[in-house]
Amino acid sequence: MVEWKLKSLFFEKEDDAKAMAEAIKSGKSFDELAEKAVADKKAKSIEEGAYVRPETLANYVVDTISSMGTGSVSPILRVQSGKTKGFTVIKLEDQRYPENPQARKQAEQFVLNAKKSVVWEEYKTSLAKKNVKIARSS
Repeated sequence: MVEWKLKSLFFEKEDDAKAMAEAIKSGKSFDELAEKAVADKKAKSIEEGAYVRPETLANYVVDTISSMGTGSVSPILRVQSGKTKGFTVIKLEDQRYPENPQARKQAEQFVLNAKKSVVWEEYKTSLAKKNVKIARSS
């Protein structure tokens, strides 16, 4: 299961979010722009540094992030949390696939069962070719 390390900014005004998106498109650094937007009180920085799992995010956010490459920045997303409405821009800092012993065991079992099925079918076919004689009536 994938986990993402994100940096995101929350904007109350769409114009502020658009200005940030345009500045990023023109080649400016997300981090520098984010620092300035927070300092100017145009945006709020949302939890940074922690890895998040897709199931903790809204589906449309997951869809957007899953199509992004590491280091890329999302388009402006309209968000709502309770009565709070606004816009967010997200930077995908990193992706990782942490070790999950239970998922690993399930995957190994699935692969093993698939291989057993293939070998069994090959064995049955070889036995049939070796031992079965077809009587043809004329």
